[in-house]
Amino acid sequence: MIIRGALPLRSRWSAAVCVLYITSPANTPKFLTVSLLYLVRHGETDYNKFRRWQGRVDISLNDRGIQQAQQVKMWFQEQGIEVPRTYASPLRRAVETAHIVQTDRSQIVVDKRLIEIDMGEYDGRYEDELVKEVGVERYERWRGENFAVAAPGGESIFDVMQRLKGFAGEFVTGALKDLCIVAHQGVLVAIKSLLTECSNPQALGEFRQKNSEIDIWNMLEKQRVGTVDVG
Repeated sequence: MIIRGALPLRSRWSAAVCVLYITSPANTPKFLTVSLLYLVRHGETDYNKFRRWQGRVDISLNDRGIQQAQQVKMWFQEQGIEVPRTYASPLRRAVETAHIVQTDRSQIVVDKRLIEIDMGEYDGRYEDELVKEVGVERYERWRGENFAVAAPGGESIFDVMQRLKGFAGEFVTGALKDLCIVAHQGVLVAIKSLLTECSNPQALGEFRQKNSEIDIWNMLEKQRVGTVDVG
């Protein structure tokens, strides 16, 4: 397990919230409740394993993906953190991950707005096939844009951000309670772009997550607290 960022601070916080000590303009100390957002990418599927674009293709976790989701669950338990209300994409790989991580099924909400980016003509295609079809240079240039340019017939990251604005407004921005979101690469990148108001290709690349990697964000300051790679 690899931990990056300021995550060790989390062990000193309560399981529910982080309390920051601040000074008001009148120099009067106050306490401010800060909510945390746990962004979890679904576990591995055979499409991930064999480098096929998944997009809206609805497939299940493979054995490694199930194990990864179990490791995410174990991380929460080891940290003494009760998994908060969990929102999941309707695609099976996300729902299956959510059902492993969040043992209280009543706390899982499936929201269709969290469905993965539409990869259009690239859905289900092997990457090596696309490289041969369009050429290495052209394909790598498109891939380096990190979804800023849509696949033929698909969505760009900006399309995904647009459909997630309502979700972010309802459940993320200014939330008073911790939240967990189990979704996909494109969706999680879009959420982080909305939080930071940053969507250049370099930032989009930095927002990417591995399968079952946990990205933890302070929703008040809209900043990443840390990242956990369960391996």
